[in-house]
Amino acid sequence: MGLNINLFNQEKQLRLEFAHRYINSNFHNIVFADEAAYQTWRYGLYHMRKASCRPKASWFNPQYVQRLNVCGEISWNGPSKFPFTTNLDSKGYSIIIKKYIKNFIDNYPGECILFQDNDSKHSSCTCVRTLEENNMTWIKIPANSPDINIIEDVWGDMRRFVQKNYCETLKDLRKRVTKYVQNKFKVESFRNHINKLHDLI
Repeated sequence: MGLNINLFNQEKQLRLEFAHRYINSNFHNIVFADEAAYQTWRYGLYHMRKASCRPKASWFNPQYVQRLNVCGEISWNGPSKFPFTTNLDSKGYSIIIKKYIKNFIDNYPGECILFQDNDSKHSSCTCVRTLEENNMTWIKIPANSPDINIIEDVWGDMRRFVQKNYCETLKDLRKRVTKYVQNKFKVESFRNHINKLHDLI
């Protein structure tokens, strides 16, 4: 119990220090990075549908469930590309950094800082070394603070959109995510999410 209280107090202190550091920031030079995972054979949000409109239940073996990882960054000036991968460990994320994040940051107007959460692969030696080799400035968001990394709001919206359809294959998932990116990604929406950070801080 004492350990849990100490951890909580430490996290609270880190959030306070973060708030003091960025209280006057407009976050225009921040790139928020993260990833989300989706699975096949997951029934969508049918509780609002009439019974006659719901799909019939079907049997499936868990071994056929496939996982699709979606990676990306958002900023005041818009989003990066959102690549797909079925395997996202530290080596896979290192490739994402070199192939996508670096390109996005190199083409960003002015200097910028990369915000990431405390996911183990983000803090792995492999990925930290890749960030350093590519001269990227990055900040690790305080633990248990997903509200600070506002790309989590985007993942929440995307998940609700994806779950409206029943996806049996990775191809179905890719199509659904791609449709969301094409139709829902608006700079104004990202800026609204970023402006909410001032209320949190």
